[in-house]
Amino acid sequence: MHNYVSQLFSTFITLISLVSVVFAALVPDWRQQFSGSGYGYYTYEEDHKMTVAASDGLYADKVEVYWSGVWGAISYAVYRCSDMSTDSCGGPVGNATIAPFYDTGAIPGIPYYYRVKAVLSVTYGEFSSFDVGHRAADLSGIKPSVQASDDNSDKIVVSWNNVDVVASYDIFRSDTIIFDDAVEIASDVSANTYSDTSASSGVIYSYWVKARNLFSESDISDGTTGYRPRDLALGLSPQNVVASDGEYPDKVLVSWDSLVDATEYKVFRSVSGDPDTAKEIAIVDEPATSYDDIKAAHGTVYNYWVKGSNIGSESTFSSSDDGFIEGCDFYVIKAKNGNVVSFCL
Repeated sequence: MHNYVSQLFSTFITLISLVSVVFAALVPDWRQQFSGSGYGYYTYEEDHKMTVAASDGLYADKVEVYWSGVWGAISYAVYRCSDMSTDSCGGPVGNATIAPFYDTGAIPGIPYYYRVKAVLSVTYGEFSSFDVGHRAADLSGIKPSVQASDDNSDKIVVSWNNVDVVASYDIFRSDTIIFDDAVEIASDVSANTYSDTSASSGVIYSYWVKARNLFSESDISDGTTGYRPRDLALGLSPQNVVASDGEYPDKVLVSWDSLVDATEYKVFRSVSGDPDTAKEIAIVDEPATSYDDIKAAHGTVYNYWVKGSNIGSESTFSSSDDGFIEGCDFYVIKAKNGNVVSFCL
């Protein structure tokens, strides 16, 4: 009798093994089947748990949820969770005996974390890994909110808000404020920023953005302006630099004309007329165009230069001008070699 039971048990185990092999051969690997376009796949839990695949904007009326089955399950409970934590799942949104499950209650445009539990004869199995899925939003009547940079010397960065999880965006540009003059400079952009490196420096551009998904298009955004500052190193410099000549008892006032696209000015000083000997004594932020040199010494004539700069470039030296504090008798001597020397007594 004992041998008969042993043989029967051994035969049962063999049958179970065969069924497992057949099940593995017939049931597809869901991770391979649903990891393509329109489906996500991500798991951080142990491999023996179920894996889930949820559609990403493939449908306007539902989210399609698939999962890998487990042996002994009567049905499967599907959970729509608000974040990665299982605490956010609440109760199941539906139950199905086989995949897929269609979640028609998902709010369009909102990403959800889908999990599945196997319903066993007397209990539930553990939570599966999650996959993020969403129902495509209706973009009709929506306008992206757009901004464009004005402080990059090598590009204009256009950015906008995300109107749907997997929307793509088309970018339009004009050198006027009229959209009918605009041309499309980029399409199917998946990010929320675009770097326009083809923009010419010194030109104010207008930008518009339109969003698209598989089912709808947004309205054209309102226009916004962007600007690429000029490269100040290309032969530009502040003009009309003037230093006061004994007009103040406690300072030398240095002034200059504003330089287009400069965001700050650097003031240099030397006791000779050679800019290579000059030292930077101040940085002045635009729009100011003057500097009080209160550290100038009595009895000394100084040469002053100014440079303009922005985030990506710096101008050449301006022309110089002499300056000194009040109470100085100013003399200029021209040497035989042509050099001019200024001094006070």
